[in-house]
Amino acid sequence: MHGHFSGHPGGGVDATTSSWAGIIPETKEKLKRAVRSRELQLFLLVFVLLFISIMPLSGSNEKSHFALTAAMVSNHSFVITGYAPFATPDVSNYSGASLSALDPGLSVLLLVPFAIGTFLGPLINPFLGSFAVAGYATGGQVLLVQLFSAICTAVSAVYVYKLCLAIGSKRTSATATGLVYAFATLVWVYGKTSFAHTYSALFLVVAYYYLFRGTIPRTRDLLFAGISAALAVSVEYTNLLLLLPALVLLATKRGKSAKEYVAFLPPIVAGASLLLLYNYVCFGNPLVFPENHWVGYGAPVSDLLKEFSTPLPVGLRELLFSTTSGLLVYCPILVLAVPSFFLLAKTRRKEALVLASVFVINFVVYATWHEPSGGGSYGPRYLVASLPFLVVPMSLLIESIYRARSTIPRRGGAFCLTGLFSASALISSLGAVTSATGSFTIVFLQILLGHPTALFDPRVPLFGDLAYPVFFDAARCLNVSEPAAAVAFWLLLTACACGAFALALRDVRMELAAETRGPQEGSSSLGR
Repeated sequence: MHGHFSGHPGGGVDATTSSWAGIIPETKEKLKRAVRSRELQLFLLVFVLLFISIMPLSGSNEKSHFALTAAMVSNHSFVITGYAPFATPDVSNYSGASLSALDPGLSVLLLVPFAIGTFLGPLINPFLGSFAVAGYATGGQVLLVQLFSAICTAVSAVYVYKLCLAIGSKRTSATATGLVYAFATLVWVYGKTSFAHTYSALFLVVAYYYLFRGTIPRTRDLLFAGISAALAVSVEYTNLLLLLPALVLLATKRGKSAKEYVAFLPPIVAGASLLLLYNYVCFGNPLVFPENHWVGYGAPVSDLLKEFSTPLPVGLRELLFSTTSGLLVYCPILVLAVPSFFLLAKTRRKEALVLASVFVINFVVYATWHEPSGGGSYGPRYLVASLPFLVVPMSLLIESIYRARSTIPRRGGAFCLTGLFSASALISSLGAVTSATGSFTIVFLQILLGHPTALFDPRVPLFGDLAYPVFFDAARCLNVSEPAAAVAFWLLLTACACGAFALALRDVRMELAAETRGPQEGSSSLGR
């Protein structure tokens, strides 16, 4: 019996043992590849730097999104009358009720982190006093909501990397470009907040990635692109305009019938229908939007098109060159977008036109808006949604710099690239570590700057607070002035970003150098 059992074909202990013996090494190898993958490394780096610069809710824009989320959870309603003092001025008034003046999609997305923060509240709220807003938000709710934003921004950096690969870039240059997007633009400023712009950037870049992927996109890719596009429209209505180049791109694709391309549209139609339903429930008319009843107008506005009142030349100057909201002032590295698009157009003209069109549409729309700068914000925040499309072609420029045969243009280009990144990161990180009032903050700073004896002193709460008070208490423990400590932290964050970029450029240089030597070495060995 024993011999018959052990020798039974297709089964038995030996077969099971051998199958497990094969699975375990295979699993280990997969884990090793995952850890070494550039996508994971990029995600973790971006997330960590965003995490340590997470801040409490600072602007009314963030608070309005949060208020709608809280009202849906606590009151099962879209009405935020009880939160109106907290969210003003980003509030709409209709029939005596207060509602969020912003698009509802982001508030719906924040339901999960809000619920997690509420659940964990008894454990973490005692340590998060400066994140709390008395009567409106607990520290745990705010921290988890901001943490979710940081995660989504890190994912968007990964998809910038993927989109670079889709246009033919190498992995090393795509990694460097992902770092440019995350740390040398305003993404660092808004990527760990509840502003909708970095969410727009995420969903738009995901949608376009799946449309760019492959010569003939698969039906599944089209469906993913449609779902992401629908999410983009739900968080900011104007993103519908930024999807027009996607329709043109689909119209020019070959190899599929029109019926197959329809997979892209149903999610967008479904998402838009839900938004119209939201308008109907809140305002009694599907074509009346929250912006129509914004309290900032003083009276309801029936025609929002009249709010596009800024002359285009004035708006262009403000969004490009002004010291308060000029894109090239806050992100100097973006001057390289022009030669980058030129390089992309030489080999992929259609892709270059699509990427440029997304940015240009966004730029023109807000250049003509009555408030192009987006109010008292750090830089032109309305342009953040389209920054991935401005940055992606830079991967080709990075490669062209390190492919230069002459030493002078190669070193000169690398010097300019590094200098512009450093300047941009310095400016972006300043916005990342300051609030609208110019105060500095950091989560867990006491771990970095706290006096070591505090670990053993029962009278000193190690995690008494994880934001402004912790920062200032840590500075006092070291007998360092608050401004000096704040500047030190700002420079430390900038150095981390610049160091990562320098390593990424080294990888580009080494890969291209090896690529250049490879054929030469091969031919010389054959010659022998």
